[in-house]
Amino acid sequence: MLIIRMEDHSEKYDIMCYQNREILLIQSLHETEFFCWRGLLTKIATTPYATKDAWSFRAIRRKGVIFLCQFETEAERKRKENMSARDKLMTYWGYSFESYMTIDEPGTEPSTSSVVSRREEFATMCRGDLTAPDGSRLRLLYSAEIDAIDHAGGLVEMKTQRGELEGGFWRWKAPKWWMQSFLVGIKQIVVGHRNDNGYVRKLSCVNLDDLKASKQAQWRPEVMLALLSKVLHTIRINLLKEDDACIVEFQPGKTIIFLPTNIADKSDRGIILKKVMPDKEDFGFIDVVDLSKFH
Repeated sequence: MLIIRMEDHSEKYDIMCYQNREILLIQSLHETEFFCWRGLLTKIATTPYATKDAWSFRAIRRKGVIFLCQFETEAERKRKENMSARDKLMTYWGYSFESYMTIDEPGTEPSTSSVVSRREEFATMCRGDLTAPDGSRLRLLYSAEIDAIDHAGGLVEMKTQRGELEGGFWRWKAPKWWMQSFLVGIKQIVVGHRNDNGYVRKLSCVNLDDLKASKQAQWRPEVMLALLSKVLHTIRINLLKEDDACIVEFQPGKTIIFLPTNIADKSDRGIILKKVMPDKEDFGFIDVVDLSKFH
């Protein structure tokens, strides 16, 4: 397992510097077809249960690999600009909880006095397969931010939650929690149950199987995975040649059905694919990654 310390949250990170550049790029990336971040996969997959959240990303085929890069939508930009002091404080509580729950070295104590920073994180690389609508394999390689590892080296996901896991949690948060952890093979989530003042009053461990099995869960993992595989498959069959590129976006409220399928199911309403010229668009991290030394 490769774990990397990152000093900012930018997707313009040259992960390729860790790869062997004397072989084919697709071989260096373990025969993957898609290269991206876990956050984008989660965003796509949870669309059926987050129908008010717009998203947008670019896809481009380079040296046999399709790179995906998410871009901030206008709605996301405005939401960040309009965050209240309370919203920012609650975000801080989450990062503070992680710092209280983790240590830098085994046998030491958590640092509760150091400044909480969002500019540093650890990321791991994960491989995964999905089954496409035509029965073929979709091979993925993606990076994911990790909160911690346990004493055995397993990945740990941490969350804070106001009060108990009830009400709107099961509709809005549970699908995202499940998908985030599923994609990196995490079986349990450590939850800090906080009050309105940000103080964690209780800790619990939530099993992924319990999340999806709960009677309160009005969502299904298979729906999310089916939509994710459908989106990736459609990108693959549209980007067949070197430098083929497209923009894929979700626009809440739109009735356009994801192209080029003719199956008018509700899960993909509002998802649009538009092919573009690669020299006319910004492709984020792939634009600053030097692929010239790969075959």
